[in-house]
Amino acid sequence: MPDVENHTIRLLQELREEMRQNFARTDTNFSRLEAKMNDGFAHLSEDIEDMRRAFSGESVLGRMAAKSRLTDLERWVAAIESRS
Repeated sequence: MPDVENHTIRLLQELREEMRQNFARTDTNFSRLEAKMNDGFAHLSEDIEDMRRAFSGESVLGRMAAKSRLTDLERWVAAIESRS
């Protein structure tokens, strides 16, 4: 009977060690996955910030162009009014 108990104990020890190794690998894999996800989100955040800067630049340029056009229209209207 002691041989059976010793064998059972050895099997349980091997099983425990295998489970410990599997948990360590799983933890490592999740850590890698988390790092990849964080890098991806950081990259997306940078892209969104770049687009935000680009859009704000376009709106500034658009406002400047509109102001220039309005100034031109005001001059034309003033010229037409001065003729009358």
